[in-house]
Amino acid sequence: MEDKLVLLVKIHASDTKPHYALDENKKWWVYFRVNDKSILASKVIVDVLKKGSKETGQLISYTDHEKKLFEFLKEEKRITLREFSKITRSSNRHAQKILVNMILAGVLLPHTSEKEEYFTMADSGK
Repeated sequence: MEDKLVLLVKIHASDTKPHYALDENKKWWVYFRVNDKSILASKVIVDVLKKGSKETGQLISYTDHEKKLFEFLKEEKRITLREFSKITRSSNRHAQKILVNMILAGVLLPHTSEKEEYFTMADSGK
């Protein structure tokens, strides 16, 4: 590496989340990092970022909706917001609230890419 300068920068995670970016149409968007990419945050992730910055505990309800969620995940291993809303016959907003609570409680893990978002059970054994 002749005549080259290599710069290594370590940037620590921010304590204040979410972060917003203004686009050319004056609309605010939330992005978050996945490995080396900045990805547009879904409403679920935005809620997780907002609520996750608060230092309060998370109360988990166990209703028929959560039971259906866990049964579905036992069989299929992953679920989308749309699938969860459909199997529980609930609005997207209500299904989203349940998923956010489960993520904050450490029960579910979100998996997000530029193409899709789905949720799996957190690995409690490792």
